Amino acid sequence: MAKIVFISIFSIYLAGCASGHCRGQENLTEAAKLKWQDADVLKEQQNKRVKIFKPDGSLQCGMGQALSPKSMSKQLSGVTVYNMKSQADGFMHIQACGTPTGQINVFEISLADLEEATKAGFKEWKK
Repeated sequence: MAKIVFISIFSIYLAGCASGHCRGQENLTEAAKLKWQDADVLKEQQNKRVKIFKPDGSLQCGMGQALSPKSMSKQLSGVTVYNMKSQADGFMHIQACGTPTGQINVFEISLADLEEATKAGFKEWKK
């Protein structure tokens, strides 16, 4: 009877250790993973891109002159622009002459350049 109890307890112990929790290997593995992940996260942030936008200046009834994305990109001096386009901002706007049309220019830049772009009057596009 004692052998059966001992074998049962030993079997449960081995089954519990099979996942590695009681041997501490999971913690070491996680620590090693974190060390590599920190380097990967830093690298990913350097390569991560964000979108920024600014109204193009167009007003309803033909008032106001719209700036094309290419001409507006000159305001981003020192910032690498990967992609640019003009699009509607997606919000409803009052229909009255002289009010904004809702057209914006959207630019894709590096996350590292976001602060410089906000200084130039651009905002992060979070859609």
